[in-house]
Amino acid sequence: MKLQPHTGPDEQLERSYKGKESDQIYALSLADNISIQEVTISYRHLGILHQETISTGL
Repeated sequence: MKLQPHTGPDEQLERSYKGKESDQIYALSLADNISIQEVTISYRHLGILHQETISTGL
């Protein structure tokens, strides 16, 4: 999925302060029959591959 530029949370908040219409806001939801301990997200930004592992604390 390709996200549009300038849709980050800080930029969206700034737009709302200026009374402008917000763009789409993106979120990630995960569900499974068992507890999810960790999630690894891979993404590309400016052609560079990034990978983040997030602990859910469960």
